[in-house]
Amino acid sequence: MISAGAAEDDVVIARHDAAITAAEKAGVRHLVYTSLSGDGDHLTYALAHRWTERRLRTSSLKWTVLRNGLYAEFLAAIAAPGPDGTITLAARDRTPGRRGPRGPRGGRGAGRGRPPPS
Repeated sequence: MISAGAAEDDVVIARHDAAITAAEKAGVRHLVYTSLSGDGDHLTYALAHRWTERRLRTSSLKWTVLRNGLYAEFLAAIAAPGPDGTITLAARDRTPGRRGPRGPRGGRGAGRGRPPPS
């Protein structure tokens, strides 16, 4: 189940409740929910996520909460796009002992895809 989009908290909560209730009635065996990277209790804007996770805990379903990082559209909203409207993201090298973004010769899959603009 993917979060029910941008709307007021009460609208999102109603959508999530309807989806969970429908899953229970339909005999769904396992529900997977995309949420926040943490439990959200410290965030003022995460009411719908907090409510949904609590609703899942009290449901009759087996469930999994995916702890996603920031959504790409959120990054796009806060990042400064280039003149053509694109935003370039760099993956970090997770090799022990190395730091920083993967360069043209570093990391798996390096050098594939479109080169960055000059």
